[in-house]
Amino acid sequence: MKTHSLKRHSLKTHSDLLKAQSLKTQSLKTQSLKTQSFQNQSLKTQMMAMKLKPLHGRHPERKKSHWKLLVNAYETPAIKIIVGAQRKVFWAHQHFLSKSPFFKRACEGSFSESTSREIRREDDDPLLFHHVLDYLYTSAWSPKILRDGDDAIGLEGRSEDKDVRTVECSRQAQLYCMADFYGLDNMMSQAIEKLKLLAPIPLENLLTIARRTHRRIPSSDTAFREFVRTEAYKLKIDRFKSTA
Repeated sequence: MKTHSLKRHSLKTHSDLLKAQSLKTQSLKTQSLKTQSFQNQSLKTQMMAMKLKPLHGRHPERKKSHWKLLVNAYETPAIKIIVGAQRKVFWAHQHFLSKSPFFKRACEGSFSESTSREIRREDDDPLLFHHVLDYLYTSAWSPKILRDGDDAIGLEGRSEDKDVRTVECSRQAQLYCMADFYGLDNMMSQAIEKLKLLAPIPLENLLTIARRTHRRIPSSDTAFREFVRTEAYKLKIDRFKSTA
């Protein structure tokens, strides 16, 4: 009887071990699925996806080609980008990152990033970097420029408060520097347009922004310096008129 009892106890223990092992395996599988789901969701939420607009007209082949290109773009590898001292993680498709010469070299060149699929940008501000991704995906970022044809006529949500505009000017100036680093010429042009639409701001604030920006852009840059000279001249004239 005692031997029989021991056998039953041994079978029960073995059964419990198998059950525990099965639960552990199932838990690991669930965790793996959650991780994969998180990455997929992260791609959807952290990146401002392109606003896909169908092509209208009588050219079905063009429509088909258009959608095929978009599908191919979103099927390229997802690259992990770690930004800032906070190590904020962004995910972006290689197709869109490759619009930047910097990211193109990192993804396709003979660098460690091209094999690890991970890029580190400790010097960038995560709050600003997501605007760079916005631009790479949609060719725009907030606040959007309001246009009449090709002419910039306003800025979406522009404030009449000079302090608010000063903060926004500082942000756009920093994005101008980031666009220069990443080789995004059109983004630089848009940043200058936004700065002009945000002006005027107090002269002292403009000069502070200019000093910070000049340290980060090459001496050969003319667009930002021309903007500062023009705005400073206008502000000095206005100050002279107000005291005359």
